[in-house]
Amino acid sequence: MRSASPAEKGGHEVYCPCPKCLRCGCGRTDCVNGDEGPCECTDLRPRNPRPRNPRPRKTILLDHARRVVEKQDHPDAPGRVAKQAARLRRLADLGLPATAPLDEGEGWARYPLVRGPTMREVLAAGPLDLTQQQALTGLLTAAQVADVYIGDLHDKNLIWSGTDWIIIDCGALRRWTAERGKRQRQRFDWLSPPRAGGVS
Repeated sequence: MRSASPAEKGGHEVYCPCPKCLRCGCGRTDCVNGDEGPCECTDLRPRNPRPRNPRPRKTILLDHARRVVEKQDHPDAPGRVAKQAARLRRLADLGLPATAPLDEGEGWARYPLVRGPTMREVLAAGPLDLTQQQALTGLLTAAQVADVYIGDLHDKNLIWSGTDWIIIDCGALRRWTAERGKRQRQRFDWLSPPRAGGVS
């Protein structure tokens, strides 16, 4: 296995872009997570050295007694909770499994509490099983039929309810195109076991 130190790449963290490395989520060539072990790739690339400005995070309050989740705007980022609520409501109106807000006001929104592990937590215990893969395929296909591309759809924004992947957060909603759909399916193929052929 070829592994480069940060010094070899100008002091920046090095990662590998191949699907095998990205499947575990870290993308590093010295990763030993999973049964496949480290890859032997030579196409190492430095991560973007530009510093990322941390975005203000919203406050999330859980009320297990009433089975609700309340999200509140950060003072430095007003309006983000309202935008998210509008996106999730639109997805729910389109028939997609998303947590539409129960009620909302200025700077806050309240959602039903969805119990279950996130996709990231499921993957930490092993690859998606057949039912979970079929549910993911169904979600992506339903989005295509609804002509909507769901931005920022990743393993932390999906909760497994036991039968479906529930969208609890997302980015901008755009019109679905073949290129966007292909890119999204490829992203989730990295998270699926090779023997099952991904979610394509």
